[in-house]
Amino acid sequence: MKKKYGVEYYPTVVLLDPEGREIARYIGYLGPEEMVLFIKENRGKSPKESPGFGEIPVLLALILLFRTLKGKIF
Repeated sequence: MKKKYGVEYYPTVVLLDPEGREIARYIGYLGPEEMVLFIKENRGKSPKESPGFGEIPVLLALILLFRTLKGKIF
């Protein structure tokens, strides 16, 4: 995942569309409020016809991604 999305610094948040294409990127820490704002600001870049593509699915995908990569990033 690090190579696929070109992550060079941690933390890095990469928002993806349902096909795995990058929508937006933020390098650095985002608190809970900033994370929600970042998602809302970039939500218009996602395909409108994709059902269920909102804040909660994106946050869950990020949580699962980081849990999967835990200990395997470096």
